[in-house]
This record gives sequence, structure tokens and C-alpha cells, in this order.
Amino acid sequence: MPGEELEGRPADGRPALERKRGCAGREGWKAILAGFTMRGGRHTADTWMKEDRIDRALRFPAQGWAVGDIEGVYEHVNPQMRKERLDALEARWRGSRRRILRVAS
Repeated sequence: MPGEELEGRPADGRPALERKRGCAGREGWKAILAGFTMRGGRHTADTWMKEDRIDRALRFPAQGWAVGDIEGVYEHVNPQMRKERLDALEARWRGSRRRILRVAS
């Protein structure tokens, strides 16, 4: 299956480590996109969700963050909120595909 060889690997790559005493070593691999980092990807995703007015009750868990204040205790996600986030992501996806196809033609 395409991409299967990347499954479970960080998308921003990692350097190889030489095998030596006390270190089993490991293979390295390149990032999926030059200059891409997971940190940058998280910040970009959060910025896009803010632009799309996605509530933080959905944004924070998507980023793996915990909401540590009292408001976070009482915030709850409902199906409508999930639908709005999905619609916003779909719109971004479709828009990016249109731009890619325009550039390619």
C-alpha cells in the first residue's frame, strides 16, 4: 500500500545513528517535504482552524493539547461542531486540489 513504508515514522524525518557500544543504531530518512517539521505542521493546522473559527474544544485535542483552565472543564464538543470542522477541512482540501490542478495544467 502506498505510504506504508512511512507508517509510524515522523514526517519531518530523522538522522541515522551509527551502531556502536550502548547504541543499537537506527536508519534515518528524509522529511516528506523539505523544511517540514512536526512543530510547524501543528502550528499551521492550529492557525487554519482558528481562521475557520473552530472552537478550541475541538482544536486543542486535535493537537494533543490539554485545556487546563476552568472553561476547558465545561466545554463539550457536539456533533454540529464536528460537522463544521469537517466542512471547513473539506473546503480547504478542495481549494488546495483546485490550485494544484490549475498549476499543473
